[in-house]
Amino acid sequence: SLALSNSKVALTVTGNNVTITNNGTLAQTGTGRAIRVNSATDVTGLVVTNNGTITTADADVIQITSSSSSATPTFGAVVHNYGTMTSFNATAGGSQVVDFAGITSGSNIINNHAGATMLAYDADAVRPGANGVVYNAGTIRSLRANTPLATLSADGIDLQANSGVSITNAATGLVDGARH
Repeated sequence: SLALSNSKVALTVTGNNVTITNNGTLAQTGTGRAIRVNSATDVTGLVVTNNGTITTADADVIQITSSSSSATPTFGAVVHNYGTMTSFNATAGGSQVVDFAGITSGSNIINNHAGATMLAYDADAVRPGANGVVYNAGTIRSLRANTPLATLSADGIDLQANSGVSITNAATGLVDGARH
């Protein structure tokens, strides 16, 4: 188990061909993210497999974004969730379970397998990047906790401005958004 209660990111990814496997508990109880890629250069070959529990109190569980205002890095990431991933989003600041909205080139695949849960409070649960693939056989859900319904941005899956996204919801899958 790994638990942090500060504003730091629990796991920061800076290189290529990184594999993260969680078989226990990864908990960020402060304001930091659990896993983050924030790079001005290409980061490819990231594979995150969750067989346990990953939670954040007030930040994204996994986020990939560019730290450059002039370059467009290529990102490549795959998420396999067999367990539970939850963003409690305590301040209702828009903290997703998976936020790949910053991926504009490369590949991004989000697999939420049967029996698995991706849950966000007062925010979108999943934001795939451009040309992303979402496969859901479990539960992807956004719940309303503290945000007024009129201002709530809480979709199960929100594409933002990204295009080319493919979503498959299997017979066992549930995608549920609090604002719908």
